[in-house]
Amino acid sequence: MNTWKIISLALIVIVVIESVFLFTTIQQSRSTSGSNTVITPVEASSPIYRQNPLVGQYPFLIKSGIKFYNLTNLTIVTAFVILNISKIEVSKDWFLLYSPINPSSVVPSSFLNNPLLNISLINATVFYMNGHEYLNITIKVYKPAINELSSGGSTFLLDNGSARSATVLDPLYRTTFLCVVFKPLNQSEVELEFYVTPVKNSGGVLTPLYTPND
Repeated sequence: MNTWKIISLALIVIVVIESVFLFTTIQQSRSTSGSNTVITPVEASSPIYRQNPLVGQYPFLIKSGIKFYNLTNLTIVTAFVILNISKIEVSKDWFLLYSPINPSSVVPSSFLNNPLLNISLINATVFYMNGHEYLNITIKVYKPAINELSSGGSTFLLDNGSARSATVLDPLYRTTFLCVVFKPLNQSEVELEFYVTPVKNSGGVLTPLYTPND
């Protein structure tokens, strides 16, 4: 009979508000079947992605697709969606998306073969504090290929279009992470980008190979 273990890991949230980087820790739950689960790591030698990453159609999604970012010596591929959060039933609606896997990423073989993400919005709240307007947004991501569930998000200052982007790093295997970029466009629209990439560790600070420029 299979036993289930819940392993508590950390999600590192990089929040950019008025050019100040804030680091917050969020809990992640990872479930594995059996006590001696074997993970077979595989390295991606070239970008792995689907031209149409979204699976299905959803009334709360405004747009989706693939983006390419040309760096000095490589190209990073991301999958993006633009959500109309005013049309989403929080904790009920969800969507399916294939995440691109970028070169040098080392991931479990099952995830390399099926990098499908089941994504749901579990919080989207606009609130006011000390005369300022904020948006708090949190998503939940389930990865069927490795039976892993994680959640993460951040809070953004919305005053005068001042919202910047935030990148959540979700560990997949050693130094390879699923990166989720949050970027509020206004009170009701948020762009999310998903991609898998190795990260750099500089003095204990984890930095993905690509972060968006506002």
